[in-house]
Amino acid sequence: MKAAARDLNIELKVVYTDANRFTYTAAVMEEINADIPPDFLVYIFLRGQGAALLSAAEQKGLRSFLINSSVPVEEREEIGLPREKYPHWLGHMYADDVKVGYDLAEHLFQLARRNGIANPEMIAVGGVKDSSATLDRDEGLLTYLQQQPALNLNQLVHASWTGATTPRKAGGLLKRYANTHIIWAANDSIAIQASITANELRGTRENIWVGGVDWSAAGIAAVKDGLIDVTYGGHFLEGASVMVLLHDFYHGHDFGDQSLVFKTTLQAITLDNYHQFEALLSDQTWSGVDFAQFSKIGKDLDDDQDYSFDWQTILSQRSTPATTD
Repeated sequence: MKAAARDLNIELKVVYTDANRFTYTAAVMEEINADIPPDFLVYIFLRGQGAALLSAAEQKGLRSFLINSSVPVEEREEIGLPREKYPHWLGHMYADDVKVGYDLAEHLFQLARRNGIANPEMIAVGGVKDSSATLDRDEGLLTYLQQQPALNLNQLVHASWTGATTPRKAGGLLKRYANTHIIWAANDSIAIQASITANELRGTRENIWVGGVDWSAAGIAAVKDGLIDVTYGGHFLEGASVMVLLHDFYHGHDFGDQSLVFKTTLQAITLDNYHQFEALLSDQTWSGVDFAQFSKIGKDLDDDQDYSFDWQTILSQRSTPATTD
């Protein structure tokens, strides 16, 4: 987000808080009520707090953009869509968690199939039940299972996002279902702990495939080290993407002509493609990427051309010729 703001000449202020939702809400409210408020406010929708923040921003005439979290199912009717009940709520961008739950199941199934397992047995460990990401990823998993009768889900349980409860829960499932071939996990922390537990119980991870979501540093390292097979992620690109959209809006090009809600498709990092991402992700300054390329301002582009924030374009900027010893 900082790199994109730098490329687009945006003055960006980042406010950090702890994970407590009340602390987070207070920090957002402080920005809303500031003597000199920002031109735009970008923040995460929190369960039970989002409506109050949108309302407060609306009363102040402060334009806001929600990012990185969907609206929980039970609040969607009340909240509506951007620019409906809250005209200053300009847009919303969040990961397509239904799709990533589906894609992760398909990826792990295909791994098992390629290794000679015709009818794989799966256990699944989701995140906390009150998270919209958990529910959406579960939905994607269950949709894939309906479409793929050769894959059998023995049981889906839920654990803490930190992975702290995973050894107990995954361990119980692995003992109950000794023929497990696949562990579908809702995030990297859960996947890592599940893989460690499987290794401890079996003495090997042979013929058991594990995957998670997040592209966390630990998750990517676990892929590289062979502890898990895949991590889906890249949704932190949303911060940069929103900088582009708001930059263009400020300069007279309304992204609403394309959409008010953008869903981020997450990408897979595996041992096969890890090297493509390694240099990119290790450069925390993102100095090799020009995020201004995604803007429509000052370019001879068709107004009907959609915004496209994709990893292939970013990777191509960082690509270097292959070398040999």
